[in-house]
Amino acid sequence: YEQEHYPIQTPSLSETIIERMNERNYSQKDLASLLGISAPRLCDIIGGKKSPTYNQARVISKKLGIDPAIVLAL
Repeated sequence: YEQEHYPIQTPSLSETIIERMNERNYSQKDLASLLGISAPRLCDIIGGKKSPTYNQARVISKKLGIDPAIVLAL
């Protein structure tokens, strides 16, 4: 019943990154440093204004443990 009427959707990259930031008590600046990208670029990715490059997607997936399908929006 739930699968038909209330399917669970795959979370967006923004939601997943924000969740990981909250779990690990990272600020955007801390997370940007960990990922090796600029804070404004990370802000754009979280805000949905820009997509990560393939190299950035690989780093985000590996360092935050996010499914590559979510990072690449597949």
